[in-house]
Amino acid sequence: MRFLNLFLSSVLIAFPVANAEVDYEISRICRRTPDFFYCFRMFHDDKRKTEKSDNRDLLVFALSKANMQVANATRHIGKIRPRYNGPNGKRRIAVCEKDYRIASATYEFALKPVSELKPYDYFKERAFNYEFKDAKRLAKFAINAVNNCQNVWKTGGPVQASPMTDYNSVIQKIDVIISQVLEDFA
Repeated sequence: MRFLNLFLSSVLIAFPVANAEVDYEISRICRRTPDFFYCFRMFHDDKRKTEKSDNRDLLVFALSKANMQVANATRHIGKIRPRYNGPNGKRRIAVCEKDYRIASATYEFALKPVSELKPYDYFKERAFNYEFKDAKRLAKFAINAVNNCQNVWKTGGPVQASPMTDYNSVIQKIDVIISQVLEDFA
């Protein structure tokens, strides 16, 4: 705990005072995740973060990061496909490819309305709260697709190690972060 306090105080000193509120909010969210440092780094590495960033922006950053990771995983599937030429391997890779297409489309759909709303319009503000509920549902749908890809390697034939485990693990971490940001809108 002492190290965490020292780390946070050094980060707050390193960033301009104007970012202190945003840094506090990021720290508050990240403390509720299993991997504080990954979460904290993810938000601070995002070039779009400014002193005016709020939870809406943090949600957009997290959804964008999840979508980028899904895109990386999809490219990885294309690279490893030739290694899985047996019937089970082909089927499993096809399931993962389908699941990652679903996850990508879902994250893109969740991102679009959230990023286009103007925060100070009263009617849009009311719509925004409904869309956060949608974002939560959509994020859950996307992570279920990713989990299905991971689980398909254990069913329908001999159990194999999933070649997607590293990607799935990172997307799981981001999903926890998304859930924590959305928790503030409940």
